[in-house]
Amino acid sequence: MPRVRDLTGEKFGRLTVLEKTKERQNGYVVWRCRCDCGNEAFADTKRLLRGSVTDCGCIPKKDARRGKMAEDL
Repeated sequence: MPRVRDLTGEKFGRLTVLEKTKERQNGYVVWRCRCDCGNEAFADTKRLLRGSVTDCGCIPKKDARRGKMAEDL
């Protein structure tokens, strides 16, 4: 069985990994994380390392890509 990399304490975007859970998702360890906004989120190793999850969902994706935009000038 391959060794699991310990991600505890590492930061991925706005998420800081708190602890490993006993859960598995598609064969990957699921980690309990805390977002900079204070919410908790769960993400698997693959999504954390690839950067496909960087927050708990507190930042809407459309705003994150474009930044703040004026609605009507």
